[in-house]
Amino acid sequence: MRIFLRVFGKKAMPFTPCRVYIGTEAGGETHRFRTGWKAHTERNAAAKDGSDEMPVSMQAEQTITQFLELLAAFRLKEAGELVFEDIWYDIPGTDWLEGRAGLEILAAYLRAELPEGWKQEAPVRRSLGADLEEIRVVTGLPGRRLRWTAVTGKGPAGWRIRSIRVALADGAEMWDRVPFGLQKCRLDDACTCLYLSDAFLRMVGYTRQEIRELFEDSFYRLLPPDDAARVRRSINEALDAGESSLELEYRLQTKDGGYIWVLDRTEVLGEDGTAYAYCVISDITPQHTLKAYYENILDCLPTPLIVTDRRNRLRLLNNSALHLIGKPAGELLGRNSDTLYQGDKPSYVERDGRCYKVDSSHLYDADGREDAHIAVMSDITALREMDDSLKSLAKKIPGGVCEVAFDEDFTLLYGNEGFYAMYGYTPAEMREELGNRLILAIHPEDVPHIRQEVAEAGEQNRGFEFEKRIYRKDGTMVCMLTRGTISRRQSGLVLDCLILDITARKNMEQELRLSEERFRIALAQTTDIVFDYDMRRGEVLHTNRSVAVYGLPQIVAGAPQAIVDSGAVQPDSAEVFLDMYRRIDAGEQTASCIIGARHADGKPVWNRITMTNVYGTDGRPFRAVGIIEDITAQREAERRFAEEEQFRAAMLSKAITSYEVNVSQNRLIRGFENEDTWFGVELTEDFEELMRRLADKAVHPEDREAFLRVQDCRRLLDAFENGVRECTAEYRRRESDGRYIWASCVIHLLKEAVTGELKGFAYVTDIDDQKKHELSLQYSAERDLLTGLYNRHTAERLIRELLQAGEKDALHAFLMIDLDDFKAVNDTLGHIFGDAVLSEIAKKIRGIFRKSDIVGRIGGDEFVVFLRDIPQIEHAVAKAEELCREFRAAYAGENGTYKISGSIGIAYFPSDGVTFDELYGKADLALYAAKHKGKDACAVYRDVLPEHTGRPRPLDDIENTRAKNFSENVSEYVFRILYEAKDLQLAVESVLKLLCRHFGVSRGYIFENTADDQGCSNTFEWCDAGVEPQIDRLQNISYASLGGYEKNFARDDIYIVHSLDDVAEEERVVLEPQGIRSMLQCAIRIGGRFKGFMGVDECKQNRVFTFDEIETLRNVAGLLGTFLSNRRAEEAVRQTNRALRTVMDNLNSYTYVVRPGSYELLFINQKTLGVAPGTAAGDKCYRAFFGREEPCAACPMQDLREGVSQSRREIYNDLLDIWTETTASLVDWTDDERCCLLNCIDISEYKPQGK
Repeated sequence: MRIFLRVFGKKAMPFTPCRVYIGTEAGGETHRFRTGWKAHTERNAAAKDGSDEMPVSMQAEQTITQFLELLAAFRLKEAGELVFEDIWYDIPGTDWLEGRAGLEILAAYLRAELPEGWKQEAPVRRSLGADLEEIRVVTGLPGRRLRWTAVTGKGPAGWRIRSIRVALADGAEMWDRVPFGLQKCRLDDACTCLYLSDAFLRMVGYTRQEIRELFEDSFYRLLPPDDAARVRRSINEALDAGESSLELEYRLQTKDGGYIWVLDRTEVLGEDGTAYAYCVISDITPQHTLKAYYENILDCLPTPLIVTDRRNRLRLLNNSALHLIGKPAGELLGRNSDTLYQGDKPSYVERDGRCYKVDSSHLYDADGREDAHIAVMSDITALREMDDSLKSLAKKIPGGVCEVAFDEDFTLLYGNEGFYAMYGYTPAEMREELGNRLILAIHPEDVPHIRQEVAEAGEQNRGFEFEKRIYRKDGTMVCMLTRGTISRRQSGLVLDCLILDITARKNMEQELRLSEERFRIALAQTTDIVFDYDMRRGEVLHTNRSVAVYGLPQIVAGAPQAIVDSGAVQPDSAEVFLDMYRRIDAGEQTASCIIGARHADGKPVWNRITMTNVYGTDGRPFRAVGIIEDITAQREAERRFAEEEQFRAAMLSKAITSYEVNVSQNRLIRGFENEDTWFGVELTEDFEELMRRLADKAVHPEDREAFLRVQDCRRLLDAFENGVRECTAEYRRRESDGRYIWASCVIHLLKEAVTGELKGFAYVTDIDDQKKHELSLQYSAERDLLTGLYNRHTAERLIRELLQAGEKDALHAFLMIDLDDFKAVNDTLGHIFGDAVLSEIAKKIRGIFRKSDIVGRIGGDEFVVFLRDIPQIEHAVAKAEELCREFRAAYAGENGTYKISGSIGIAYFPSDGVTFDELYGKADLALYAAKHKGKDACAVYRDVLPEHTGRPRPLDDIENTRAKNFSENVSEYVFRILYEAKDLQLAVESVLKLLCRHFGVSRGYIFENTADDQGCSNTFEWCDAGVEPQIDRLQNISYASLGGYEKNFARDDIYIVHSLDDVAEEERVVLEPQGIRSMLQCAIRIGGRFKGFMGVDECKQNRVFTFDEIETLRNVAGLLGTFLSNRRAEEAVRQTNRALRTVMDNLNSYTYVVRPGSYELLFINQKTLGVAPGTAAGDKCYRAFFGREEPCAACPMQDLREGVSQSRREIYNDLLDIWTETTASLVDWTDDERCCLLNCIDISEYKPQGK
């Protein structure tokens, strides 16, 4: 018979995780009877395998020890050889047979060091085939040798199998040294001993013969009767359960009359139908004595304790546990613990009307292996009763009580009725619809704050408190305040929470914050002064403003008398002032007075002082808050408020309509005031559907998509998330009379603080005049000013865009048109006549082609036409021939008559090219061929003879033929744009765009000096597509920071940079981030003084600016400088006039301006309009204010003459029944007109009643 041990592992390394099987092999049959042993490496601090399984430490020595214990039980002396077999993945370079590993393992088991003289012979290798090799190693001393034989080779699926056979010499000598007893017993009624090792006999002190005679070979008779009964029962239970391995503890009788405690590891095997027990017995008396000592200690504990082995069999019960169970230990030991409680999970046991909680934990041996379980039974009757009481109390607590697991989902463990009522769910609905996952009901923005607060509370060992927003089942959102503590349980952290609904409080807080903010803003803007009066100390605390105005110290002791003594209160107001304080001290809630006061500079003023008491918890006042108001300032504030209300009403009246929408809910809240007609559209709450219906009825078809885009709630939500707060759409709106006007719809976005919903406030205004003017400017920038066709850059851009976006299988035609010998027309008939001819020819070209075709002027007398989607190539030839016929006409001028003709070159897409440059080049070559044929003809590129092909002219060369024409007329173009413009910004940007398009550069701009001329700001800018604007970054730049930048214009007012390599470092750090490669700038001078500069940038490549370009920029800069200077001066005058009129409107007197000769009213202030409503400029003053038909005889204006510029009289107005002191003064009014200003002060209170 062979006994084998197989080790399966993934690596051939010592102490690597492996699985061990032990069994026997005899007669061709294999029996595996011990599996599942694991040998693991020690976990170290650096291990990062992420495994949840705690490793078991089993050194190789212990593994082999258990194996050899089994060998002993199987009568090793009868076995022929010991076989180690192991299988693992092959590791290149590993050959552990050539070492002493196996020998050292056996030596470690035998507890002996290897003696000197041990030798190891050189391994002998021999090949057994293509993939097999045998290695033999002999090691040891004479008479005690170990021979290792290994066969290696590749097995199935790439595995490498190594089989090691170790032949043991003098095995009996080795087993004599084994420190434990071995026995074999037949499992009959007496458990008859068949084999007893010498070690066993030494344990009990008997000889083999004495055991046979005294105990009749009955193993049970060697045990005390109660132990024998327990062992017999355990063996029978194991056999009934089909178990083959047992581990028992019992006492053995020794020859000296005593007992020893032993640990018996038994394997049960069947042979020839008879069951035998193979036992390995170890003396554990010292351990058991220590165990008994600890058991006595445990018996003294009032808490019931139970210990079970790895198979959940009862090993130990202390007295408290036995008393609780009510049975002796003999009936319980060895039985399964399931009869008392369930497994190693927390469970509950009811005994005699009391409840016990059973908590179980693992016990481990010295090697870290799970060895037993210990269960503690705690009386929780009182806790359960308290828990029931608390749950009953929780139902009555206002708000909600719950237990929540602190996991990813905030899983609900318990909730009282109040909790479910707050969420609007029943327990079943919460479980079925949310899966008890409270995170689904919490506002997502609040989750991170909740996790952070709970985490910090756990780290600081304190309670937690946080506010959150939740969604109830009905979809409404409410605010909750959650307070609680953290419990650490076996399942993890649990939050014990008390929840209160604070929605009403949050709404009140929001209103309070808004109120406080309004008060703070009002307080910051008002001239009122706030002070604090501490009546217990008799101190007044003033603010910094009060200190500055009245010259008082910040804290005034001995108030209020000290304030009177300081002179801040006028003497005749002192008593009133002191009486107010006496009333406040007496407990009146509010007291006020009006006093005469004195500012720090001695200026007398009148103040209204109001004081309000603040009461303590005892109901008595302890301090007061006071407000000092300047009465004049208060009246002024009231007036301004009234004006502001009028302004709001005026702005709203200018809107065509307005509306408010809940963007989050796609719901119309209110709106469309001032809307006279709805074109049959019925108002609905579905906002987007309403807008679609309205667009179909009242929005121009071409603008509907843009209009609906800004009304799309999903787009508005996305825009708000991206930081956009205002969305605008310009569209053509149909009026009730059927005509379309341009309108602007502006939607202001605002998020509600409590609900988190997004709302939009929209105003629709009439921008028809502005938009038409803007489109006119755009037309000017994109069109050739002479012919009205597209200019060169616009035509090229449109053709390129169409080619890039168009279909590849479409058929297009590219026509290049040139008027034959047109220079002679200008020379013969004059440039003015030539321009008229070009304009006429442009109309003919435009008339021949479709609206969808692109027609442009690219040079002085050259044009380009792009025919889109033509049916066949002959179509383009026919159009070209028709155009040639139109060209053949005679034009008569002042200097004679001249005939016109034209030549045309044609190229096709895609046969002749697919890009603009390819088609232009082929069409230009075809044009050259048409000229070569005699002009007045058309030619197709595919028909051009080889001698007529060559390099086409660059498009810039053609453009240059009209550059001089542009330069000569630039002043007229710019002047026309600027002085016909209504919008300054659009006009200047149009000029910049026109100039940049003409130069072919990336960016154009204007910088104007700051007020002190020490720096400048970018005030206007135009950028080409793809060029980033810089205007926002270039504000208030100091010339000094750039090394005196204005000095660059000292020579000829021109500053040119062909490359940034040529500029100073301080300039480079500003220019380089803007992407500038080259630039051209010209100074703007007003009255000979440097006031800024105008320039253009090229951001794609370095370039050289021509003389014509420099002169063109110089001319445009001069025009723009003069224009901006005039506009700035006009604006300053307008601001001054507005300021003066505002001053006169705020005078507390009747003020108006009259033209002396005609007595016509030119201006009437607000106070005068208050007593003479309906009066307007142009009315006669004597008729409007006195109801007379001729000038007043008593008018002080009659006294004014040369040398007398002012006169004052007292006048009674019987129409208004008032006396006035009227002052007439000659003043310079608009356009240097000398007019009369009359200022009338009401003095009726000083005059008797009536005249």
